[in-house]
Amino acid sequence: EDIADKLSFPKSKIHVVYLAASTSFKKIDDQKFLNEVSDKYKLPKKFALYVGDVNWHKNIENMLKAVKIADCDLVMVGKALADDNIPQTREINSFIGKLGLRKQIIKTGFIEEDDLAAIYNLAKLTLLPSYYEGFGLPVLESMACGTPIVASNISSIPEISKDNIFFCDPADPQDIAKKIKEVFGLSPRKLDGLSQKLIGESKKYFWHRVAAETANIYRSVINFRGL
Repeated sequence: EDIADKLSFPKSKIHVVYLAASTSFKKIDDQKFLNEVSDKYKLPKKFALYVGDVNWHKNIENMLKAVKIADCDLVMVGKALADDNIPQTREINSFIGKLGLRKQIIKTGFIEEDDLAAIYNLAKLTLLPSYYEGFGLPVLESMACGTPIVASNISSIPEISKDNIFFCDPADPQDIAKKIKEVFGLSPRKLDGLSQKLIGESKKYFWHRVAAETANIYRSVINFRGL
């Protein structure tokens, strides 16, 4: 719809193929491994998780304001977040200091997939309050691990899961914080039920389907052109 609207491209020529999470992202029951990853990255016992870049559309400033309001720890994973040569990263670091959040923020930089899957499992929730997302793979990765998600109620994210994500207004740090607190306050029974729903829903997205749908589009174009 955005391509058709912004670029005046005919909808009949637009084909949407949803991505999938790697099979590394799943519920992990190996407590020894989880403890090792927690110790390796010096993770707090209870934290929210952000996985991503430093670009403006990621809405990191409002996310940090929400973390301040909710008074929680935040683990931030991403190569760019640890690169002080990037102007946006320096701005984020400065903002963290202004908010007095240095003790509540852990930045890991880039980490390997297996460790990242463990961190999703260890997190109480995943945060993605972006102003815009083309798809939002961290949402799907978190779902596959059974970890609750607080994410924006705009762009593509509601297409991934309408019923099992805690949607927030990305322009309102108070609303983001409210949803963070709501997830942190869930009972073990409700958390377990939500986790099972997220895992079940994530199984709709798998790479064989991505490949098959993409191949079908190529075939339709070839057939249309009579090649």
